[in-house]
Amino acid sequence: ASACGCSACHAPRQQLEHTCCGVAIANTTPLLTVDCVLEPAECAAVVAAIRHAVERRGGWETERHNRHRTTDLRVSDVAACEELVRRRVFERILRPLGAEYVAPFLPEHLAFHDLFYVRYGAGPGEQRALPMHADGSLFSFNVLLSPADAFDGGGTYFEACGRTVR
Repeated sequence: ASACGCSACHAPRQQLEHTCCGVAIANTTPLLTVDCVLEPAECAAVVAAIRHAVERRGGWETERHNRHRTTDLRVSDVAACEELVRRRVFERILRPLGAEYVAPFLPEHLAFHDLFYVRYGAGPGEQRALPMHADGSLFSFNVLLSPADAFDGGGTYFEACGRTVR
């Protein structure tokens, strides 16, 4: 059984390839992946809530970040699923991270610097990628909300270990 308890996959916690809604966490230590941060039905509900929030507010944010602008929306701007997303991130990312990091720590000692949804697209005028950069935090993570078979390409390249996680 999967260490995350996900009903959609049966992959070990530190598997390097995602089998469903997964996450990659990178720092100066080896890449750590956690599968099934959100169940597939939860991903669909979050995406629907994001679409509703974007429609209600008239679009995505595009000016929040100075150096590496993203088409994004703060998690706090999508109240319908904020509690679920924060709870799952704590349970399925921060707790495993605390146990696996070189100097174990309590996940309760971490705070979010910036927690947001990013939209990438392949259409004209849509944001396709970001240039190589380092995030401004100790740990950084990405959670795939779209089904992995819903698009071609994609992924995040982690320069320190030379890997792309999809």
